Amino acid sequence: MSDAKHSCIAAYLAEHFPGAKIDQKRDFDLRAQSFKLQLSDDNLLLKVSEEFIRENDEPRIAALLKRWEIATLLKANSHQTVLITTDGPQAMPRP
Repeated sequence: MSDAKHSCIAAYLAEHFPGAKIDQKRDFDLRAQSFKLQLSDDNLLLKVSEEFIRENDEPRIAALLKRWEIATLLKANSHQTVLITTDGPQAMPRP
């Protein structure tokens, strides 16, 4: 079930960042899925909490990514991590 939801998030990112290499991995400390976007001139980092993924289906995830303008947030916070939780998105310092 989570794989389809992860694919939904990756598809949103691929649509908004064409040509970007998207790497996924599990962040055990934050209990989140990480999506690292490698662009020609920058790297962007999105983390999506397990709770958010568990509590929302794919259409709802896609709608929230669009409503929250996650692509714009990632660009505006390129030197930070954008974390999505059930409370919404927030930018936080990278470790």
